[in-house]
Amino acid sequence: MLRFMFDDSEHTVPEYFREANDAVLHYLDKLAAREEGQERPDMRLLRREVLASGFLRSLDELEQSVYASRMFCQKVHNRYAADMSQQETDHYHRHLYFYKNALIRLFSILDKLGSFLDEYLGIGTDRIKPKFSYYTVLYNLRQMGNPPAFTHKLEVLKEQFKEPMLRLRHERNLEIHAVNGELEDDLKRIAGRARGEKISLEDISAKQKDIEEGFEMATRSLSVVFTSLR
Repeated sequence: MLRFMFDDSEHTVPEYFREANDAVLHYLDKLAAREEGQERPDMRLLRREVLASGFLRSLDELEQSVYASRMFCQKVHNRYAADMSQQETDHYHRHLYFYKNALIRLFSILDKLGSFLDEYLGIGTDRIKPKFSYYTVLYNLRQMGNPPAFTHKLEVLKEQFKEPMLRLRHERNLEIHAVNGELEDDLKRIAGRARGEKISLEDISAKQKDIEEGFEMATRSLSVVFTSLR
């Protein structure tokens, strides 16, 4: 959807993105086969179908946001706002827009996956903690007497992407509860200007790398779960 802005019709999505989509679609096919021929609709299966279908849309929106964030990031070459042309400044702010969009969507998908697993497995996390995250559910999976076989794979992914995800969670919390990155840059520039200094912007290339890895972590986690479900 967003690729028309960059005339990038040849862009290809990562293989792990395709695998996750295929896993969700295959799970939906299995649900449809179970529903076929039933005299009465099984509301439990219909609910799972709706929730699973939602992941397809959410994944696509996340991939598009990460893609647009990357493309605008590549158009920003100066580390100092004072050195930017108006066009580069526009690219910088567009990058921030899509980066933040990707950031929120990333944790939205993970938390939806946590809620899906909690309901599917009947863990009941909401009885203890009404608002819970994917990581809370993953912790509860480990505490089960006989955890699902895919729990280990999810743990491996959690550890593999631990560092970027910690930074992204910090960014998300700042964005929602405190001060966002560009406002923090503005405050630094005001203070620097008062001291006669030129203050550099945040390292958007490093943050872009983190959001790319976060996208991979969430996508591979979805693939692990929906490949395993019956």
